[in-house]
Amino acid sequence: MKIAYIDPGLSTRKGHNASMVCEFDEALVRERGHTLRVLCGAGLDRRWFQDLHADLRPVFRIDGYARPGLGDLADPRLQTLLDAVVADLNSGGIDDCDAVLMPTTYPLHLRALAKLAPRLRKRRLVAGMLLPSEFWSADADGARRIDSLFIDSIDALSADCDFLAYSETGTFRCGAQVVPLATMLPPLATSSANQVQELAHASARPNGSESQVIGFFGSPFVTKGFTLMVEAVHRLARTGAGPANRLCIRLPHGHEDLCSKLNQMAPWVDAQSRQTTNGEYLTEMSRVDAVWALYDPQEYRHKMSGIVPEAICLGKPLLIAEGCEAIHDFLERHAPGSFIAGSYAADTIGAVLDLDRAHWSHPSRCAAAHAPLARQLKSMDRYLAVCGVN
Repeated sequence: MKIAYIDPGLSTRKGHNASMVCEFDEALVRERGHTLRVLCGAGLDRRWFQDLHADLRPVFRIDGYARPGLGDLADPRLQTLLDAVVADLNSGGIDDCDAVLMPTTYPLHLRALAKLAPRLRKRRLVAGMLLPSEFWSADADGARRIDSLFIDSIDALSADCDFLAYSETGTFRCGAQVVPLATMLPPLATSSANQVQELAHASARPNGSESQVIGFFGSPFVTKGFTLMVEAVHRLARTGAGPANRLCIRLPHGHEDLCSKLNQMAPWVDAQSRQTTNGEYLTEMSRVDAVWALYDPQEYRHKMSGIVPEAICLGKPLLIAEGCEAIHDFLERHAPGSFIAGSYAADTIGAVLDLDRAHWSHPSRCAAAHAPLARQLKSMDRYLAVCGVN
């Protein structure tokens, strides 16, 4: 099969988008022998992905994560943006593809794709509705306009294509309406899935230490509670008495100076910044006892985090913030009991860092018990079967 993979948010080797394209490349090209055409951000340097077998086409001049202030759907400026994205889609070439995958759906680019729906008639088109409308707008009116973009696009694509929309939680919010969708997670290729299973079994053995290691993974965004974490470390460091547990911080390449400062703050902080493969990242996560997901509920009220199911796949319990409804609901549905929840505050972090191991015993057992289910939800075989890609 010829498969088009559309991700205008893919512009660097860092983060969620880069990890996903690597997994799909492994699964579709190396494991199954399909032809994969990746349409991505115009600024992407192909040299960053020399290990991929896919045909990388950096065509999108408007980044997927850009948040243009959109007027109503008849706004001429919106039409200009859409025309530009349609032109980029045409230059990337999707007409001869048997299926189109958009694992992260962006409203502007989905609407542009919908304009081409008649040319994609009856072909399989799969869209991952991972980010809520409010992600692209700071105000309620803007979010409603994004909702309209999504709804109009889905209606047009459903009329002409074999269209499937899914989300990590099984629902998608359009204003006050909660739309039920298929539940699917960003999948892991066979080699990664096998590694995760091996890591989960290996890390289930007791490490013999009384201290608990809590791991922070990903970029040091304010919305991921990083500023609160630094504030809590400052407070504890000033007391001169270290907490009962340790903090492991793993940031992407480019934050070496920040990690150096963090390591100097307290001996119980281990911070590193370096470029890692998906496998190395998962290995690092397998070495901690619990995983940080104490994220800002203003940002994550209706938004999931990819780190959450990855942690459960490895049998690791999570620290989450009250008010993060999508994360909480996902865990209650697929891994109940596998987390500790607290208020989004530095005081919470200080208290959690001082918890004795016994407090994590029940969440740890629950996370380990639900790990096989989480790995099944992350299965590429399952994902592609639902997508109709053999």
